[in-house]
Amino acid sequence: MTHDQFVIHVFRLWDHGDSKNFAPAKKIRSYGQILMNELYNTWPEKYNQIKNTEYDCFYDDNVAGATMEMLKKKWENKQTQDNTTFLNEQK
Repeated sequence: MTHDQFVIHVFRLWDHGDSKNFAPAKKIRSYGQILMNELYNTWPEKYNQIKNTEYDCFYDDNVAGATMEMLKKKWENKQTQDNTTFLNEQK
């Protein structure tokens, strides 16, 4: 999964929900919570590096922009192990 695909995936989960939860996740969880949960599912090593740091946006959506910028710099076309249903959702 590329960084751009990750960004789209997180936004879609937040704004539209997924096949298991038909309601948009934004009605249940914050954007930062969704971002951190999906980061763990997609790139657990990076999740573990940034949790409990200034880039951990789980409890503060205001940090999500900085988190995404930092991830973009670190991603650099890294192909992450994709444990999400992102590719299936694209069909």
